[in-house]
Amino acid sequence: MSFVDIFVLLVFVPMGQAVSDLAVSDLAVSERSVSEEPVLVRSASEHSLLALGDSYTIGEGVAEEDRWPVQLIQSLRQRGESWSTPRIIAKTGWTTDELQAAIQEQELAPQYDWVTLLIGVNNQYRGRDLEEYRQQFAELLELAIEKTGGNPQRVIVLSIPDWGVTPFATARGRDPAVIAAQIDQFNQVNRQETSQRNAHYVDITPLSREAADRPQEFLVADQLHPSGEMYRQWASLAAAIIVANHLEAVSSQPANQPQIKPTETWVGNACDCGTIATSHPSPPTCGTRPRFGWRSRLRNHLPRQSHLR
Repeated sequence: MSFVDIFVLLVFVPMGQAVSDLAVSDLAVSERSVSEEPVLVRSASEHSLLALGDSYTIGEGVAEEDRWPVQLIQSLRQRGESWSTPRIIAKTGWTTDELQAAIQEQELAPQYDWVTLLIGVNNQYRGRDLEEYRQQFAELLELAIEKTGGNPQRVIVLSIPDWGVTPFATARGRDPAVIAAQIDQFNQVNRQETSQRNAHYVDITPLSREAADRPQEFLVADQLHPSGEMYRQWASLAAAIIVANHLEAVSSQPANQPQIKPTETWVGNACDCGTIATSHPSPPTCGTRPRFGWRSRLRNHLPRQSHLR
């Protein structure tokens, strides 16, 4: 059982209440998982993506085409790139150790062009130890890097969203401030581990907190899980990193055209007034903005529907 099993993303049980206390009917909904993801043979000319996570990655409550990894691939295809269907290993309610166990049971390709990792909300919900999370997250991150052929610049880590702002949490008497503080602690850990390995980090937590004021737009019917529109924005942030990386690798780029580095893919900042997508170990302080024109330089290379915040 776990944090997201109840309504489709995570099973929310008041702290101290055993999961077994929940009615069976509350647990009947969330069985969408990696088991429904086919293992596809891809062309050698196609880019590939492996997405690892929990219900945020499997997309509880949304159609398959609205899952954020699927929207990410679709946006990159619209740029004219060839991408295979994303390989998704994720299930509602998984913690870090459960994701690790599931990966061992899957038949994976020897290598992928890109790997994404978003995991930890169920560790926080169950009250699991922070240092246990650090160890298991680090092991997952090392595996992700290994699956890219040892290239951390082809790994994207997403921060844990804040479910405490949702009407679902409020209706059950959960304290949003307590949840936010705990989510921030877990995110501090995954950010540190990501930075140490020089992988990319996308802070989607501030975006997730916008659901407090816009639940109809950013949440599905259960008032708990992100909507396709929220996932679209996450996909846009990840797409910006991949686009920048691919542009940098283009050998035909004019000599007088400055190359875009992953550390320049800033989206706002690291505090409550915005978000950041970067591999840089030290995000800018509140109010800091890059002095280069990253937005104009990326605009012509991103799909029209992309929305960088």
